[in-house]
Amino acid sequence: MALLIFAFLAGLATALAPCILPALPLVLGGGMGGGRRRPVGIGIGLVASFVLAALGVTAALEFLGLSASTIRTIAIVALLAFGLALLLPWLDRRLGAALSPATRLSERLPRGGDGLGGGMLLGGALGLAWTPCAGPILAGLTAAIATAGRGADVVLALVAYAIGAALPITALAWGGGRLSSRLGPYSGIFRQAMGALMIVAATVMLAGLDVRLTARALADLPGYESTIQAIERSDAARDAIDGLSGTPAGPSPLAVAESDGDDAALAEAVADLPNAGPAPEVREISEWFNTEPLTLAGLRGKVVLVDFWTYSCVNCVRTLPHLRAWHTEYADDGLVILGVHTPEFAFEADPGNVGDAVEDLGIEYPVALDPDYGTWTAYRNRFWPAKYLVDRNGDVRYAHFGEGAYSETENLIRLLLGEPETAATRSAAIPEERDTSVVHGDGQTPESYLGYQRLDRFGAPEQLRRDEPADYAAPFSLPADHVALDGRLVMTAEYTEAVRDGSIHLNFEGRDVFLVLERSGATGGVEVLLDGEAVPAGSAGDDLVDGRVTVGDSRLYSLIRLPERGRHRLVLRLDPGVRAFAFTFG
Repeated sequence: MALLIFAFLAGLATALAPCILPALPLVLGGGMGGGRRRPVGIGIGLVASFVLAALGVTAALEFLGLSASTIRTIAIVALLAFGLALLLPWLDRRLGAALSPATRLSERLPRGGDGLGGGMLLGGALGLAWTPCAGPILAGLTAAIATAGRGADVVLALVAYAIGAALPITALAWGGGRLSSRLGPYSGIFRQAMGALMIVAATVMLAGLDVRLTARALADLPGYESTIQAIERSDAARDAIDGLSGTPAGPSPLAVAESDGDDAALAEAVADLPNAGPAPEVREISEWFNTEPLTLAGLRGKVVLVDFWTYSCVNCVRTLPHLRAWHTEYADDGLVILGVHTPEFAFEADPGNVGDAVEDLGIEYPVALDPDYGTWTAYRNRFWPAKYLVDRNGDVRYAHFGEGAYSETENLIRLLLGEPETAATRSAAIPEERDTSVVHGDGQTPESYLGYQRLDRFGAPEQLRRDEPADYAAPFSLPADHVALDGRLVMTAEYTEAVRDGSIHLNFEGRDVFLVLERSGATGGVEVLLDGEAVPAGSAGDDLVDGRVTVGDSRLYSLIRLPERGRHRLVLRLDPGVRAFAFTFG
């Protein structure tokens, strides 16, 4: 029920977003004439076409040679025809007469019947042509459809979203009709003027200029979109979205054992260390590294640190010096570190890639490959990295998410091993890099994905085409923390791949910029520009040499390392076949 409410409210909000601007003339003009129930028909048609398109019904038409872009073009042409019918009364009459014998569409055009059918046709075309500003709710529903199927909860939430979006649009159409009826002898002129605006709006959509209009509006009103999406960005809404992917809503039941990280309160915390109950068993492991297969039951009597990680996650990699130090220091005393490698991207599920990463990163403790999220789901985990400390009896006594709290974690390990705590921990001697895994409330750009499954803050949502090559145009002005594409690229659920002259634009704030990359061909690379110029040597990341990154293994690449944090525009020119997955920042 909570998801339905949030989806409905998100739909209402999206009708107030700048993305509605190109469709306003179509809505206002479409409500004129055609009968008193025409606005209702527009709402019904919009809901039906939007839901069917989102559920992938349009994808089925690709077998007939109709791509998603072709279907949208046909819908825009239909809207253009409605505008012409308003502008030219004689065309209105002829269209009605021509279509009436076959489909009784005369009732659906201006002056025909009560207008319900005509409104449904217009609303259906509008639902296919208009792309709303995708916030977290719509992005979550899209991801659920792409990954978890079309369950009843997803379909109902999608319908609730569409109804929320359709209500303001129906009200606008009704207002347009009421205004026309009140103008008396001038109503005909007003109808023709709105018909002309509909033609202009449809032409703008055909030319792709609606994308630039929306981008310009978002750039001029940087806080507007985030304000209207405040409800769906709340913790409660995110819990509802997480439930779609099979992750239970709310915090993990094991999170009750998480410490607040205050070293001054550590002594008090360890005196009455919480017990979250038996640790879930590791399951659905496809490959083991540095060990024979293990079970927590078989490790009873040991202290076990379960570490969820993935090798392309910069925050995970930054924790490894501490994990390696703990393994060296405490393995002989009864500590077993179990790295559970749960892949964030498909290439991280490849045992060969994981084995190479384990060796390259100098990991000597046991690592389990969890490709189907079996162990991840058993722990109800939601973060990379995440650590769960299990005592000798098999109970979870502590959990920590993200980087940091190393000395605290080490002292708890010592406590469970029966050793006294100490200020001179192994972790205290390890230089600590700046933590980038915290919630970014300080202005730093958050992690930014480049696949539609988790895409957020996309600068030109109207351009987005899933799983098919498309021509993109990056807006001149890009809102803060937004990403945009330029040239010919294809966006899949996980990554964006360059086809020809493809580039990625990012307006970021941070000091360090990392990007997960791989290539589909034998060779490939990325040219990097910072604020429109070559990156100075003093600002280049570890993998940037003479302004270019050579992509080899599928991994995390260091692009930018600035002397201090600031806001910049990054442009990446990708060779054909290079795939970009996600940005992280420091």
